[in-house]
Amino acid sequence: MKLLELILGLEPARVEELALRWHIAIDRKKRLTPAEQVARGLVLLPRWLEQARPGDRAREALRLLAATPRGLPRSSLPDSVEALIEQGFVYVEPGRPERVLLPAAFRLQLPASPSDSPRAARLLLSSVPEEARRELCQFHLQRLPPLPWPMLLEPVLERLEDAAWVKAELLTLAESERSLLSAIDGLGGEVGAEEVLELSREPVRIAHGGSVQVPRRSAIFALARRGLVLARAQGWIIPDEVERVVGRERRARAGRERQRLLMSRHLLELTPSRAELATAPAFPAVALLAALSSVDQLPSERRGVSKGAVRRVAQQLFIGVDRAELLSCLARAEGISYSTAPISAANERLWSAWRRGGAWDEALREPDLFRPGHPLTAKATSLVREALLDTLALLPAGEFALTADVLAATSTDRRAIAAQRGLALAARSGQEVLGTVNEVVAVLIEKSLPHLGLADLGRVDEGAVVRLAQAARAWLDESGATPTLEALPEPAATWTAERRLVCGARCSVAALVETARYGRVWLEHDAVGVELSAESLSRGADHDPDLAGLRAGLATLTTSIPESLEAEIRAATAQRPLFRLARVGGFLAIDDPALRRALYEDAEGATLFAAPPLTEGLLVRAGVAATRVQALLMRHGARLFAREEG
Repeated sequence: MKLLELILGLEPARVEELALRWHIAIDRKKRLTPAEQVARGLVLLPRWLEQARPGDRAREALRLLAATPRGLPRSSLPDSVEALIEQGFVYVEPGRPERVLLPAAFRLQLPASPSDSPRAARLLLSSVPEEARRELCQFHLQRLPPLPWPMLLEPVLERLEDAAWVKAELLTLAESERSLLSAIDGLGGEVGAEEVLELSREPVRIAHGGSVQVPRRSAIFALARRGLVLARAQGWIIPDEVERVVGRERRARAGRERQRLLMSRHLLELTPSRAELATAPAFPAVALLAALSSVDQLPSERRGVSKGAVRRVAQQLFIGVDRAELLSCLARAEGISYSTAPISAANERLWSAWRRGGAWDEALREPDLFRPGHPLTAKATSLVREALLDTLALLPAGEFALTADVLAATSTDRRAIAAQRGLALAARSGQEVLGTVNEVVAVLIEKSLPHLGLADLGRVDEGAVVRLAQAARAWLDESGATPTLEALPEPAATWTAERRLVCGARCSVAALVETARYGRVWLEHDAVGVELSAESLSRGADHDPDLAGLRAGLATLTTSIPESLEAEIRAATAQRPLFRLARVGGFLAIDDPALRRALYEDAEGATLFAAPPLTEGLLVRAGVAATRVQALLMRHGARLFAREEG
């Protein structure tokens, strides 16, 4: 939604509060309403972020919301989202208080992250050249009002992310424009000037300086004015939101051709006697996050994942290293460790993160995506993923197909042909990528799909076979609903022993990850367990002396705590004295204990003194002027007798 629309939905007092917080002067004599003046002041998001200095959890919430046009449930975000709402960064969706969203103007300014598709419209719009940006805004707004660029581009972004608007706009295109758009989509969605001239059957024109020039009458400029293709320094590109609509008919036609190829072997019996059935990724992924939390290696938005730590916890949980690395990267991209939603809801979030292609790339020879800001060739890989999923979806439910036939059918898809071109460009730019699309498809079938629980594998006399898992088919058809917290019958967590807590599908992910900081994690088929020992509690008390995080996590997961464990928790918190190192500027000697207590408990005294009263006086904070101490003493009927320098 637009920033101004969200501000207009606030109470007038709340608008005034935002203006006061961010020093936005409201001029009552202007023709602009107070809400419009506040919106123009708030749109300077980079300056905001510098002043607010959000913490890791707040940055994580901003990253997740920036990649989601229609917002997210509060339960799927870190608890710091409440502070962001208070500061005016994030807004509650009108009429749906359980969901929050980020205004389009803010989303346009935030940088790319693993949560984004590499060709998301919000990322492409921010890099459109200024001249093309003016034409784009002129078309959508019919004029260019004096607004900051993020506010001018808000309606453009909203329209491009609206599939209904894209469908309606496609109907208004001329035949030449529609044909050119389809041809660009068939080439992978990205073209340069020479390719546009070739597709338009125009002679090549060489401009002064040797560059290729496209005439202004070309249909590409009509498409660019609408935003159906977006200009870049080296050509034009179709945003993912537009490609999903434009390519639907083409994919349907190509699907019928590939189905004939796949069904040529249908008379053969391809059901293996023993198959490797897919297992859902939610429990392994959450167990990995919990285990990483127990060794203080939990990934965040600013810190990548330690590959060594992932491999160690994978061995402890009996999870394959390849699968552990994939799930760890996807879980980090989705911010699953902060979600208060149940574990069962993690399946579709992991699948969606993988399908977007911003967190993992099978085309790289070494998919080391554990560090923030790693470069991706993900668009080529995303094209191959979509072609492979569409090919597998053509099979009858429950039927296997030869892997060789699936590979051949996928390679005939126009998206796979375009991906081959992308791989060649990535290789020429110096990236270590696989050489052919067939190699990428092999990695997808043998590793990624089984690791994510999307495909069943097996072997018959004719060779290896594969089929789409039932849960994956429901997800692709958008007919499978993730069970909600209330719909699942089993209790949230159960104690199998006095210190062993077993968490099922109803358990909150964030509560489990927080509890795991104080224990040892193990993985069962459909549960994650945490064992709390005296040693682990003592280790946890090193960073949380009161074990408040453990108590909060257990309160969410279970209704009762065994008495012996409660005694262990009390012992872990009581056996160590609490120390605090504070910077002080001096010592105020006071013999009267009543006066010492009165000074420290005074409202101003709490800002002047660094610690509770000592037996002989008070510690004055560093940087506090002596005149302030003198004024406080005089207010309590005392005075500063002497002051020693140095």
